[in-house]
Amino acid sequence: MHSSRKGQSIPGRLVGLGLLLLALSTSSCSGLPSATLENPNPIPLTPTNPRAAAPSPSPTPILDAPTPESPTAPAPTPTPTPSDPTPTPPPVAPQEGFTAPDFSLLDLQGNEFTLRQFRGRPVLVNFWTTWCPYCVEEMQALEKTYRRYADEGLVVLAINIQERTDTVKPFAQEQGLTFPILLDENASVTRTYFTIAIPTSFFINPQGVISVIHLGPLTEEMIDVYMTDILNGG
Repeated sequence: MHSSRKGQSIPGRLVGLGLLLLALSTSSCSGLPSATLENPNPIPLTPTNPRAAAPSPSPTPILDAPTPESPTAPAPTPTPTPSDPTPTPPPVAPQEGFTAPDFSLLDLQGNEFTLRQFRGRPVLVNFWTTWCPYCVEEMQALEKTYRRYADEGLVVLAINIQERTDTVKPFAQEQGLTFPILLDENASVTRTYFTIAIPTSFFINPQGVISVIHLGPLTEEMIDVYMTDILNGG
């Protein structure tokens, strides 16, 4: 009998121990706050990419971008600099719109005159002789004009063609001429300017360009018209 009770007590103890462990296990799960069962830093279900998560910058609207090739967009105007090349003067030729050929001649007193020394001033070059009646006729108009436009810097160079000093000088004194009279003794300047009739006059602007070539005698009114054009930039 004693052995029988002892055999029964062992299984009973095992059952009791199991119930105790079950009770402790159940009490431990239910007794803790539910928050302790959760990961304080839960891993999201969808993997996150820090670069992908950041919002991408908005693209610049195309309409706001400059369109250099647009035909309506004006091209920028270049700013002139001191290094810019100066305008090229016209070629040298005895024609209107061309640079007047330079020359060097002596006056009645033996003084040398060159055309280039008067650059920056209007110049009237007149080809003439004492035996030409039309040349004699226009001399007083040249003298009056020379004096009237003195303040504007007008230079009158009367080039006598192939006459001697002792012929030209008395004529100039008789006429009371005060502008320079130059002697083209061998007619080299006359040929350079293709002068085939006299009188012939070349009006040269301050830039050294021939503005007008006049064939025949000049009057004061004609000279005024030509000078007005030159002084106004013509």
